Amino acid sequence: MGRIFPDLERNLREVTDLGIGFQSDTGAIIFRAEYEKRPAIDGQAGVILRFYRDHQMSSDSTFLERNWPKLKKAVQFVLDQDKNKDGMTDTPMENTLDAVWEGEIAWIVGLCLAAIQAAALMAKEVGDKTFQKLCLEYVRKGSENMDSKLFNGEYYIHRPDMLQGRKMLGSYNTCHIDQVYGQAWCRQVDMPGVNRQENVVSALKALWKYNFTMDVGPYIKTHLGGRPYALAGEGGMVMNTNPKNEDKAYGDNTTWQLGYFHECMSGFEHQVAAHMMAEGMVDESLTLTRVIHDRHHAAKRNPFNEIECSDHYARAMASYGTFISACGFSYHGPKGQIGFAPKLGKADFKAPFTTAKGWGTYTQKRKTKGVCQCTLTLKYGQLMLHEFHLGDADDLSLNKKQLIVKQNERSIELVELKCTDGRLILSFKEQVMLKNGDTLTIQWL
Repeated sequence: MGRIFPDLERNLREVTDLGIGFQSDTGAIIFRAEYEKRPAIDGQAGVILRFYRDHQMSSDSTFLERNWPKLKKAVQFVLDQDKNKDGMTDTPMENTLDAVWEGEIAWIVGLCLAAIQAAALMAKEVGDKTFQKLCLEYVRKGSENMDSKLFNGEYYIHRPDMLQGRKMLGSYNTCHIDQVYGQAWCRQVDMPGVNRQENVVSALKALWKYNFTMDVGPYIKTHLGGRPYALAGEGGMVMNTNPKNEDKAYGDNTTWQLGYFHECMSGFEHQVAAHMMAEGMVDESLTLTRVIHDRHHAAKRNPFNEIECSDHYARAMASYGTFISACGFSYHGPKGQIGFAPKLGKADFKAPFTTAKGWGTYTQKRKTKGVCQCTLTLKYGQLMLHEFHLGDADDLSLNKKQLIVKQNERSIELVELKCTDGRLILSFKEQVMLKNGDTLTIQWL
């Protein structure tokens, strides 16, 4: 909803997250607003990340500036949950899996690091340099420790509390579906990753090796518990698997929430599919997406209701993230930036896009090395641009004389043309304002 109806999503941030659900004394956000009394650590981090996305999906900075004082408190709440100050959240608190886990948990640590990094970027935009510095230092320390202490050489784990051990329910040395969730969020909002790249790819490959199957039948036959969101003969990615074949792998005193570990919940699966697409694991991403769709084919279930936990559960809308990743779409409305880096079909690519105040179609043709034509066509609303970004562009010339940029038939002058890590950035000398029916064409000769 944040991508297609950004006004509605921003309303949720202000009226619910920083309104009804906000605790002004601590900065905690109650995760079910008036229907709950506790914060959830992953929900708190998620709100911060959504704020950054919703700021990007705004036409100016008023939304961020208006909410920054409360949002800063919410960020400080996350920082305060790191008891030993090593950059890895370790305060036992409710999480999405309806339990309180203890220790340092990769998926929660990574999600919090992504949230604090987003906070640093927002602090920079509002001019809060002191808080920006605090956040960046926290991310630096946390990222180093997460990679060195929570990565077992193949995937990220849950390090138990030193005093409690494995007394409580947790994922521990198992392969958990959300282990690099923070990094997945980084890809969605076009910011640097919080984990070492080779570790991330290894973790995703481990999920593919240990958690994905084209037939869940043998797994659910031997792992009792959980709800039948995927049945024998259907494919899916299981929430948690136990590659080390450890006894009591999920803790000494397991509770009813252990049933979740043996399920295939589409919201979690879509998150992994989106992340795989972003990291270049295109075939795996499309295969995972396909088996989810097959499970909900209209011949046997409601394709508009990917049930998990309840009917019409919102988490399934994470599927839109796979579309964002496939397009390599990036957008920052207040900065006037839009970009694309298609992960498939980039030689002849076409896709819709949405922005703060409009939508349209992007096409790209790259059939010959060094030759490219990109066209933005605005179908509705308006779009203000200062920059256009194009990914996988190492082969394109940085000679302005070999480049033609036009708004309809009017030539657009560039002030800068540079390439960083394969991303080409075109900076326009003057603001470009596209309106209904306008096109922006960029062509290398």
